[in-house]
Amino acid sequence: MKAKIIEQDFFDGSIEALRHPGRPSGKIKRLVVEEPIGVTITVWQEKVVAWRGATITHCNVLGEVEIPDELLAQVMALIMAEEKLTAQKNTFEALMLT
Repeated sequence: MKAKIIEQDFFDGSIEALRHPGRPSGKIKRLVVEEPIGVTITVWQEKVVAWRGATITHCNVLGEVEIPDELLAQVMALIMAEEKLTAQKNTFEALMLT
């Protein structure tokens, strides 16, 4: 499946970023699969991070790449597993109250 390679400014929560609000902390590259599934994929702090949503705004489109179906299936499994775990948020919060 086709994905666009984009580069965007990112903002982190570092002390330097707090000293200069509104100033980007750097650039980050992402893969965006717009149709038919609408996901964004990136690598952040040595981990693959993916989420539903494929908005291409305030970025530079660097090119396009083909993502193998097997790899995209793993990305979707990651997204669904995170969504399922997030649905248990109240349970985790209740455990932290005890």
